[in-house]
Parts: sequence; structure tokens; C-alpha cells
Amino acid sequence: MRFQSKVGNAMLELYFDESGNTGTNYLDDKQPYFIYGGWLIRQAKKKEICKMIKDIFQDSKAKELKAKNGIKNEKIKELVEGMVGFGAIPVFGVADKKYMVAAKIIETFFDHMYNPNVNGYLTYRSELKKALADNVSLNEGLLHEFSRIIHDGTIELQEMRKIRDMLSEHFKKEKLFEVQRSIVNLSDFNLNEMIKEFEDISKNGTEKRWLTLVLPTLMERLLSVDKYAELVHEKVNLYVDELWGYQNVFDEMEGILNRELFIKNIKFSGQCRSDENILIQAADVLCGFVNRTLSTKEKSKENKVVNEIWEEFLVIGLVYQECGIDIWEYYAHDDFEYEMIELAGHVIEIKKQISNQIIRRNFPKTVK
Repeated sequence: MRFQSKVGNAMLELYFDESGNTGTNYLDDKQPYFIYGGWLIRQAKKKEICKMIKDIFQDSKAKELKAKNGIKNEKIKELVEGMVGFGAIPVFGVADKKYMVAAKIIETFFDHMYNPNVNGYLTYRSELKKALADNVSLNEGLLHEFSRIIHDGTIELQEMRKIRDMLSEHFKKEKLFEVQRSIVNLSDFNLNEMIKEFEDISKNGTEKRWLTLVLPTLMERLLSVDKYAELVHEKVNLYVDELWGYQNVFDEMEGILNRELFIKNIKFSGQCRSDENILIQAADVLCGFVNRTLSTKEKSKENKVVNEIWEEFLVIGLVYQECGIDIWEYYAHDDFEYEMIELAGHVIEIKKQISNQIIRRNFPKTVK
């Protein structure tokens, strides 16, 4: 599929909000997912889109559109269909917080800067890195212990020793002995270096917002939007909802965008008050719907309107994937893909991913 810009200097606008932000509390049972996303629209269609949104929700008595206000699925379907009809693209990232703890365990203990037994193979995304995180994500006790360093920005050395031993024992029980050997004898020096990374990032726990999912999830979505913008030869203005306490995080993001090192087509246009911006409100409705239906998937997958909305997401996603663009993405265990397909009303046979086979096959590549 080819995308072409209809106007030589056409401009796109991206409106983002979030749902399920619990800061550094990754194991909040009531909010298991974090979603960051919204709508990519053509600037020339902005006036018409805003009118369309207001018309759909003209009967609403609320001061502003908020997913938490219990907007009916039928209205959300009308919004999604209307936005897509104007050429708007739903863009969002879904992070399973529990899985993200597992991913951080792998990033920490198999970082070649702290673990002298491995090379830099796991520095970047890979099938092996995903398989290791999938494997560890099922160990509730380990996730609970490690989540404390994310929550607090620091941890005592004796607690880090405990985590090392639990991780070593986990891989031993999984009969992944080569993996176990690479971490079982990590020294106090190695463990202290791991702790120091968290302390440096969070400024000894005083600025824990740097350990939240906000910036990494946002940057991942911007990379995808930038890829699309490059393809259609257009520039993007980014607007985000105000997020209290995150000003320096957005300042950091703006600095990254201004340097144009790996994101070259997006400029940050600032934070917006949601009660003054109908497109930020539309982003809130999108993210809130994704969060709610995933959090109640057993019930939601039986709802025909929910099925139709998720089917729209899946189809649009597949269209853009043909060009190598992930307009929405998930960061979760491999089985998560099947859950989203079920939300679209499809009954499928779940094929269990055999992470241990992937680990046994590929882990030797990371051993020094």
C-alpha cells in the first residue's frame, strides 16, 4: 500500500492523552494497563472534525468528554467511525504494567554494563529478549520484589541479592541452566551498579516520574508517527494533555524532538488543558476505551459494539503494518495478541509461544 500527501506542504496534528497512569506503582491490580495515544489528523480537516465531535456528544451534560464519565460504547463507535471517515488515524500504545516489570528485570540483569558474563546482544529488541521477559512475567513473587526498586527509585543491597537469587532459582526450575549460570554469581559490585542506575535516573528517588511508563511509551508512538510522516512527506505538530508533575519529562521529549536525531518530522507544540481542547478529549475517550475493554476483556469481548470498534482498530493496524508502521502496539506477553483479537469478536485457537525453546536456541549468542 502506498500513501501519498495530497498537499505539498500539508501539516498533520497529533493529539495525545493517557489512561491508567499509576506512576511507579506498576502492580496496581485495579489498573493493570497503561495506555498513551490519541488521534493523528490532517490540519485542513481540523475544523470539520471538531464540529463532528461536538455534534456526536451534543447531548452530554458533562463539562468535557472523559472516558471515566461512562460514555456509551455506541457513542464511542460513532466517534471512531467519524474520525476515521475524516482520515484521522488512531495511534496508541498499550503497556501491561506487570509485564513491564519483567522486561525491566531482563534489561537490568542482562545489561552487559553490569553483568560481566554477557555481551551487548540484549541491548536492543530481539526475539530472545522478549522470550526472557515472557518467561519471567509468570513469576509473581519475583515481579513483586523487583517492583519495589521501580516504585522507590532505590533498594537495599540485601534486597537486590534476594532478587538475584530468586531470578537464579527461577531459571534453574525452568531448566535454563545457561541463563542461570550467567547471573547466579553476580557480585555485590555488579548489584550495586544496577541499583545506582535506578538512583541516578530517579535522583535518589526524589524524581520517580523518570521511572514511569510515560516517556518510553510516548517516544515509541512518536517513532511510528515519524515513520508515517516521512512516508507521506509531511510534518507533525504534537499536542499533549497537561500531566501534573511531568513538565521536565515533556521538556526532555521536546529537546529530543528539536535535535532531530532519530525523530525528524515532529515538533512539540505544548501541553493543552483538556477542558479547552476537544481533540485532547477525543484522545482521552480513545485511550479510556482501550483501557476499560482490556481491563474487563472477559465481559467486553461479548459486547457486539466493542467487537466492532476493536475490529476497526485491527483492520487499520494491519493496513499500516504492510508499510512497516505500527500505529498501535502492545508491550505484553505474547498471549496478549489473542486477547485483542478476541475483543474484536473472533474465536481463535491460542497457540502457546514456547519461550523456553527460543531461549535455549538463542541465549548462547549473548554469553561471553
